Amino acid sequence: MSDSKSSSPPPPPPPQPPTANNGSGISSSKPWTIVIHGGAGTIDPGDPEREKRFLRQIELALQKARTILMSGGGGSALDAVEAAVRHLEDSPLYNAGRGSVYTSEYTHELDASIMDGATKKAGAVCAVKHTKNPISAARLVMTRSVHVMLCGAGADQFAKEHGLEVVENSYFDTKRRRKQIDTIIAKQKAFNKAANAGGGKGGGQPVPEQKLVVLDHSGASLVQRNETATAGAASGGGEAAAAVSVVTPPTKVTALTTNGTAGTGSSGSGNGAGGDRTKANSHMIGTVGAVALDQHGNVAAATSTGGMTNKSYGRVGDSPIIGAGTYADNRTCAVSCTGYGEYFMRAVVAHGVHAAMLYGKQSLHQAASSVMGEWDGYGADFTGGFVGVDAKSGVWTAPHNSTGMYKGVITSIGEHKVGIWHDGEEKKGWISGDQAINAMIASIPPPTTKKKVTLPSPPQPQHAQTVAGPSKI
Repeated sequence: MSDSKSSSPPPPPPPQPPTANNGSGISSSKPWTIVIHGGAGTIDPGDPEREKRFLRQIELALQKARTILMSGGGGSALDAVEAAVRHLEDSPLYNAGRGSVYTSEYTHELDASIMDGATKKAGAVCAVKHTKNPISAARLVMTRSVHVMLCGAGADQFAKEHGLEVVENSYFDTKRRRKQIDTIIAKQKAFNKAANAGGGKGGGQPVPEQKLVVLDHSGASLVQRNETATAGAASGGGEAAAAVSVVTPPTKVTALTTNGTAGTGSSGSGNGAGGDRTKANSHMIGTVGAVALDQHGNVAAATSTGGMTNKSYGRVGDSPIIGAGTYADNRTCAVSCTGYGEYFMRAVVAHGVHAAMLYGKQSLHQAASSVMGEWDGYGADFTGGFVGVDAKSGVWTAPHNSTGMYKGVITSIGEHKVGIWHDGEEKKGWISGDQAINAMIASIPPPTTKKKVTLPSPPQPQHAQTVAGPSKI
């Protein structure tokens, strides 16, 4: 006789976490993400071949980081961000390392920082002139010293003593950057001459000499604005501005470009909302940086830059300042910034995203929007952007208020993108997937053989300088 009570079916097994696919046929249940930026701004949209060369370097940097994050057991986020940034430092295309811009003294002074979200330790170097890869020097400051930041000749000496390659400052000379500084110096001379035409201010007191500087992601705006100011002064319309603005102000905060905010599927990939694109004329490439989450749940951030063209000797921006240009904390996120450094320092942008998440209990996307929403209060010239990654989920964000921002991302859930964002045209800005990216790289024509160009000797320094310590590393 059978039991009148039928036995209940066993409960279903608990749901399993989605299997992450790294794009190479290997799966992992532990999320990881690498996001890289090559600076806020775009190059001339009429030069697609040159644009591809910039994107190729972003892709190569991504691949180096992905190899580390996928290595046996999962490599560290610290190793991944250092490798990615170091690769871009070795490229003459970007304003970091090899491709750094010139100072007003026709030299190069480089800054970099790195932070470990697991230990909250950080390292930075600034105004180095001989260290080939400043990001590696920054990491050594973090791991081999009791300090957070070393500056100038001391930082170069520290790098040499710890086995890093040091080079002559002329290693960072490039024809493109030399043309850039020559142009802005000529503009500066013309600006000051016109401003003092007819006896200067009111036909009497001379107008103090103005200094023009160029943010690498918005140089065209600087020239246009200063030419307008020059014309006004030359025609008797008044004195030159006391402080020269360097960028055309954005119309409003740009839309955020993120994943995990819309769309379908476990990745929720899509684009957040947040306003119209700025129409600022920003066509140059700037600071480089990277953020990563590894399979161990650790995040890290790294940033490197050559600063702004024609900057005063000794000028330091936000890139080596922990909390301003770089920040990482396993409780929240990792952030690397690019843009007008003086504003990023005043607003403490990178730490601001972390604080909004930790104390405000906001998501990464909400925190990014909150932080950018404050930028107008600092002045119309606050321009730039940042990349960030959530320490728990690997969701990433890349907001900016410049016309574009070179960047790339690979995640364990199969996202693989490189590109630029053009005035709200998100699809135009992205090249997505291994096949499309490989096809883009294959379409780049081989470089033409060019004769080696010897750059002319720079003009004599505009200001006398006394530098302590050895004159040569």
